[in-house]
Amino acid sequence: MKEEEEKNKILEYFYKRFHPETGGFSKVPRLPATVEDTYFSLKTLLLLNPSFISLNKNKIVNFLTSESFDFLNTAEVIYRYFKCYEYLQTRIPEKIEERIKTGLKKFKGKSLAKFSFKDFCFLYYLKTKLRSGTEDLKKILEKRKNRAVSVEDFYYLGKIFPEIYKNCRERILRSQNSDGGFGFYPGTTSFMENTYYAVKILIVLNVKPVFLKELKEFILLCRNADGGFARKPGGISFPESTSQSVWLLHTLAYKKWI
Repeated sequence: MKEEEEKNKILEYFYKRFHPETGGFSKVPRLPATVEDTYFSLKTLLLLNPSFISLNKNKIVNFLTSESFDFLNTAEVIYRYFKCYEYLQTRIPEKIEERIKTGLKKFKGKSLAKFSFKDFCFLYYLKTKLRSGTEDLKKILEKRKNRAVSVEDFYYLGKIFPEIYKNCRERILRSQNSDGGFGFYPGTTSFMENTYYAVKILIVLNVKPVFLKELKEFILLCRNADGGFARKPGGISFPESTSQSVWLLHTLAYKKWI
């Protein structure tokens, strides 16, 4: 019964951020809906209550198609826009896909200099989806691989070069703190996003984190009365950290690690 109550609290957290008049989700109830928050909301609802998505599918699609193209200004936002359609099991309208394909052409040369590994991964995904060619990105990343420092860096780099995960195994394990969470790298403070990336890598390697009991405790300590989860205990709830927490609890329980 308690688990069902906690699940309903999480669902209520996302329901309050849904805007039925526009079809999108927002960071907090009073703010306008965004693609990013819609992405994290859909990702979580697919795990907890996919029927809500089915019932509101047309509204959510309308939100995505009515959004101004001005917001599609980073690889990260465009990636999440694509994934929203994937979660809805709906194809992106051809006209929108063509505009995105044209927009991606600006990501080249000097514009890639400040790209993080996460940005490169998102751009790689988009170019693959749009059949635009990815060899140029792989060549750039090949030269930059040794610059990876954080858990996030290794997670995204490994999605393009899978062998990276084996090479960074010990560093990832050492990034876990005694509170159960993971830092950006060994010796740094635990945050939910780092914990999410680290566990995803370890699951691929089928290697259990050292502090399993503490890992669950860390995630639950990030839970707030509003039904959402924060990046760290005592913080404010966000759709992103809530989505990551739900995935972690669901996946770790499924694998019987907690």
